[in-house]
Amino acid sequence: MANLIKNLGDQKLRVAYKLIIDLLFLCVLSFAGLLIIEAALPGFLSKYVSLSAAAFAVFLLIICAEIMAKYLPAQAQSDIVTRKKFFVSLAILAVLLVAYSMLKFSLLQNIVICSLTLSSVYLLFKIIADNSSQN
Repeated sequence: MANLIKNLGDQKLRVAYKLIIDLLFLCVLSFAGLLIIEAALPGFLSKYVSLSAAAFAVFLLIICAEIMAKYLPAQAQSDIVTRKKFFVSLAILAVLLVAYSMLKFSLLQNIVICSLTLSSVYLLFKIIADNSSQN
């Protein structure tokens, strides 16, 4: 795979990278739509479509994008437009889906689950920040 990427020209590599990023954007958008449909109508979609296959496709595209990014110059990587608004809206959607799924729990269970989740996320970001500051 590395030889294949090295044999591509710089311009072709940029185009392929941008296409993979755009395809990743569309796959994440489609996956979010599938999750909304599954949350609104449980079992309606999962009878016909496997959500694990969609998640695997997104994961595979992320891996391909990361591998290709190693062979791009830093300037080419900065040319890629980040879609921060899109990912913020996906994060809000994820929070809403989790909140919707937690409606069947009691208030005490919700408080415990949320506090444990938030503390785990805080510790994870703290570990990541410490590792990135050491490098």
